Amino acid sequence: MTIAFLIWWTAIWMFNSRRPAHLKADPSLIVLFDFQPSSWADRTLRNLAASGAAGDATVVGCGKAEGRWLGKGAIEFRNLSDRVRVSVPGTYRSLTLATCVRVDRLECRFNSLFMTDAFELGAVHWQIRSNGSLHLAVSGPANESAANYNYDSPGVFAPESLGRWTHLAMVYDGSRGQMTQYVDGQFVGQFPLSKTIALRIEHGELGNWNPGNSSDRAPIRYLSGRMDEFALFGRALSDQEIVDLYKTGSTEPGKR
Repeated sequence: MTIAFLIWWTAIWMFNSRRPAHLKADPSLIVLFDFQPSSWADRTLRNLAASGAAGDATVVGCGKAEGRWLGKGAIEFRNLSDRVRVSVPGTYRSLTLATCVRVDRLECRFNSLFMTDAFELGAVHWQIRSNGSLHLAVSGPANESAANYNYDSPGVFAPESLGRWTHLAMVYDGSRGQMTQYVDGQFVGQFPLSKTIALRIEHGELGNWNPGNSSDRAPIRYLSGRMDEFALFGRALSDQEIVDLYKTGSTEPGKR
């Protein structure tokens, strides 16, 4: 047994043990990817959520990389075609998305974090704009003048933020009629919903986007950087739960 293997195995065990047990067992946890090498050895990314509400994902292109600390796995988006294909059935009145990313460059007008295909009613498009702000767009009914309902946080990714690991979260709370964006456990923007729409994902992508329409004005929305965790909950997490997600994965095991 090599030293490298021991470091890798210890990092996996300690990372998993740091996740709050009630969150790991939460029936509203629909998707959980840790991007450890063992979880996508055959280009099929294992969904670790216990609920069974969504299946595994498919890795297209991408490379394996080091995550937030030595031994923590990550996925790297380097090329225009790199992406992770995800399928999530059902509709959701409330939704929470959380990820840890290292953004290297903001090369596109919109840089994809997680986006459902095309612009169907209730489609979710979570992105970083070229000015560094977090952007959520929700597709509205085709017969309304507002095709999309857009919500932008203040600038988050300044030049000094690039190349550094950052925890991001978005909570769409249909019951309270508000959407909140978080960075490293702290909220950076809270907005009343222009209209409460049931969110639907069906088919979507991490790190890229399938526009479903060649006439879209910004069809290229790839991410340049790394991601070492992604979670999707079918409910609105509380402020404290977002803090917990950040804190339990914010430091290297053994260095808390």
